[in-house]
Order: sequence, then structure tokens, then C-alpha cells
Amino acid sequence: MERKMRVRSSDVVNFFGYTAGSPIKWKSKWWLEGLQLKVTENGLDDLVAQAYPDEPDHAARFKKDLTAFFTPVHELSRFLVEELTEALGLTRDTFTRHEVTQMNSTGRMNHYPVCSDPDSVLGIPAHGDIQMTSILYQDGAGGLQVLKDDGQWVGIRPEESTLVVNIGDTFMALTNGILRSAVHRAVLNSKKDRYSTVYFYGIDNTTTLTVPPELVTEEHPLKYRPFTVQEHRKYLMENEIPLHGPRHLQIDPDDATS
Repeated sequence: MERKMRVRSSDVVNFFGYTAGSPIKWKSKWWLEGLQLKVTENGLDDLVAQAYPDEPDHAARFKKDLTAFFTPVHELSRFLVEELTEALGLTRDTFTRHEVTQMNSTGRMNHYPVCSDPDSVLGIPAHGDIQMTSILYQDGAGGLQVLKDDGQWVGIRPEESTLVVNIGDTFMALTNGILRSAVHRAVLNSKKDRYSTVYFYGIDNTTTLTVPPELVTEEHPLKYRPFTVQEHRKYLMENEIPLHGPRHLQIDPDDATS
């Protein structure tokens, strides 16, 4: 715990560093601890230097392991976004060209401890991810659930050779709702800790993003207004991550199909 406290998060909005549970002012309480990472050269250097100031060899190995996972997963994320973009009839780099040095891409490692009363609390309540996509690797404990259109929750069975890919809020809004953000949650168990590692692929935080005109048709009239990822993130944090987060970006926020 002493080492964790060296890198604990002091930023309620971005959560970079070590976090435990939800922000203390929120009504919902999360049963987890995690390490949120800026997946950049400088971000990883800063993290390992703070966590292991007197253990340079261990710090170097830790950074090497982090890079070995997050670098190829970033490339995979970018490839998937471009494949989906092209499938929508757009130029492959329509969205990925908005990658910048300070883009909204982060990594996170989660630990969900054993809970003596797993029916009374959630690891993470229902939410959609903010970014374009997220790629998750989960261990064999299970606990990830996805919300179906009929309101039923479905468990995603863990497979050692499988990565879980979610569409995020930003991708949903930029594709005019053609792609759907995946609402999901993490449930707990009373016998086994659960661990997961996730990479959130995002684009420019501050540039105003708009739906490409090619995706606005009679069948799909314009549904989402121009927005910035920073604005969307701020709204979610201030409203404790509502179930249908992207709804506030809609031109008609009362549209029940969001």
C-alpha cells in the first residue's frame, strides 16, 4: 500500500495513477482498485520512477512489460477503428488522423478483490467507455457483463486467447449512432479475486468533432451535435457516469433509442 500511495491519483476527472473505489462524493461505490496509465513514453517513465524510486532494475522491467502489452494493443485498436471506418464507406483515417500527442488513450489495470457480499455492490456499475474503443483482457474469474437491448445482462465468458473489444461513446457519436456504445458492468464473487487489463483508444481531447456528412442520410438524419471528448468526459464525471452517457450529445436528447 505504501508503494501504491506513491502514485495515487489526485485528479478526479482523469484518474491517472492508483485509485480505489469511486470518487468519494459519488453515491455509487465501486469494489475495485486500479492503476490508470498515460500510455506515452513520458507517462510510463514518470509512473515507474515514482513507484520504484530505489529499484531501477525493477522499474525498467515493469516499464518493459507495460510497453510489451500496450504498444501492440494500440496498433490493434487503430487497425480496428480504421477497418470499421472503411466499412462505413469513409476514408480509413477519417477518425485516426485526429491522433495527437495528448490524445485520449489510456491503459488501466483493475483488481476486483473477493467480496463477502457480492450481491450488495458492483465492481464497476453500468457504463459505456468514453473513448473510440476499448480492448480488454480478463483473467479466468469472470464478472464482465454486457447490457442487451431487451434489458437483460449477459456474462462474457473469459477465454485465455480472447480479447474483448467494446465500441465507446466517442465512436458512437461520430458514426451518427450507426455503431453502438457497449454498456457493461463488472460483478463480483465471494471466492476469487478478478484481474483485468484494458486499453482505451481515443483521439484528440480538445478538437471539436463532428459527424462526417457521408453518414447523414434520410435513413440516418443527424443525431449528434459537434462536441469535444473533454466536454463529454467532464459531463460524465459531473453526473457520476450515467447509464446512457452519450444522450447529452444528441440534438434531441429525449430520443429513447440512444
